[in-house]
Amino acid sequence: DVRPGNAPVGIHPGNGRYEDDYYDNRRPAPSYMVSNFDVYFDGRKLQGATASSFKDLGDGYGRDSFNVYYYGEKIAGASGNTFKIVGEGYSKDAFSVYYYGKKMKDASGSSFKIVGEGYSKDAFNVYYYGEKVNNSNPSTFKLDGNGYAHDAFNTYYYGKKVSR
Repeated sequence: DVRPGNAPVGIHPGNGRYEDDYYDNRRPAPSYMVSNFDVYFDGRKLQGATASSFKDLGDGYGRDSFNVYYYGEKIAGASGNTFKIVGEGYSKDAFSVYYYGKKMKDASGSSFKIVGEGYSKDAFNVYYYGEKVNNSNPSTFKLDGNGYAHDAFNTYYYGKKVSR
């Protein structure tokens, strides 16, 4: 997607913080920098980050042995030692799932996986771009393509139930 004037669309859909500031063709997207003792993001020191174990995971994420950060902001409750990026805006640790750095309510990290075309699921629910698809059955959920999916009882189009 490109805005008028050929300025690329921002990279942080969660709160828009970096949308206009960094894509003005003068500054690159912010990233993490690790020194011998400290970790920095966007010109500021990350309080509590452990430099010796810190890794820049890409897509705005970074982690150390204990904590996880998204665009320099600590993700409360995320486990650094089990955290990984899943793809399509999703990441997870052993217990929870995150969509663009925000914890998804009721999503299980241990069983979470990407289905495709914005759909994902865990043992209990189906999700479409981070939102729960109500009354869906993850054990029978299948992707049909072009925005369509189905389970044993319903058909969905872009995450919304449609009439059969």
